[in-house]
Amino acid sequence: MAVGGIPFVGENNFYPNWAKRSSWIFQRTLVCISSDPNRFIAESHVERVPTASEVIVWVPGPRGLFNFGAVDRERDLAVGRLARFRMRCYGNECDLSPYSNAAVKALVRERSVWPQDWNLACPRCGAVAGPDIAGVRPEPIIERWKNIGRPVLENPGASPLFRSAPKVRDLPEWMGRTEPSHLELCYVAQQMWPDIFDMLNQVVCAVS
Repeated sequence: MAVGGIPFVGENNFYPNWAKRSSWIFQRTLVCISSDPNRFIAESHVERVPTASEVIVWVPGPRGLFNFGAVDRERDLAVGRLARFRMRCYGNECDLSPYSNAAVKALVRERSVWPQDWNLACPRCGAVAGPDIAGVRPEPIIERWKNIGRPVLENPGASPLFRSAPKVRDLPEWMGRTEPSHLELCYVAQQMWPDIFDMLNQVVCAVS
């Protein structure tokens, strides 16, 4: 087994180079082979990474020395941007509207004061909460990829069992071959838009 593997966003302070500071981004997804006898290692690894099961993860902003107001500013920014998503309970489909700052705060489970250490959970059933991406469409993602010069994209996979995952060089071919989940589509798509909300407005109606 490769030491370290492919990290989830937020694991051991890993954040993609393309990710904007002080922003929410979609999480990677676990990759493992069903017939692999070490599959249980990969699955148990998810339980040990606090952000692994999240739909979105906060990318921390720069912090200067003796910047005593940084925590409050970062928290306010994270909550304000979180309130722009149309949120969904990924357990019992509980109604999470309205999407106000006060309602969003009820979703936050803090492991520290910093937003990158937050987990988002339904206040009613405790299941994972995150943006509603059920209606994501591949067509506008492919169109964007073509319009901006067919860039090579980072693979959405994460795993302790593999050292690297192949880059996505031919997006339509990759989609046809792997049949990506909605979360995997969003992970790839967010690399091609300057803002996650602009991306969601074009690929799925998931922002308010």
